[in-house]
Amino acid sequence: KFSEAESMVLKSNYFTKTQLDRLSKLSKENDKTEAFLLREALDDLFKKYSK
Repeated sequence: KFSEAESMVLKSNYFTKTQLDRLSKLSKENDKTEAFLLREALDDLFKKYSK
């Protein structure tokens, strides 16, 4: 899982409007930042493909 002590590096990506709308809603509903949720999703993706 992501370590808070690890330094951050900026990475830009393109998303559909629908994805961003859903991300924004999820962020507000769960009181978590969009960046946090994207990092969490990326960690889940790594787990999925490392099996």
